[in-house]
Amino acid sequence: MNSINLSYVLTTRNKLPYLTYGLNNLIQNLQKDEEIIVVDANSSDGTVDFIKNLKKDGKIQQFISEKDTGEGHGYNKGILIA
Repeated sequence: MNSINLSYVLTTRNKLPYLTYGLNNLIQNLQKDEEIIVVDANSSDGTVDFIKNLKKDGKIQQFISEKDTGEGHGYNKGILIA
């Protein structure tokens, strides 16, 4: 496994159309020493299935989906994962 020099932390909740666009662009430009971390706040719009498939295919490195208390809480989780 490569050493990670940069982690992209994305938080989301029920923003699947925006997430698909943003993540696809990020995945296409991801370098070998970078990782993508997605923190989901318990979405109900198909986000979880979309992200699980990306993780299964090795396109993102970290994923967590659980209820949180706001976007800042999600970012904090992502930073801790990184």
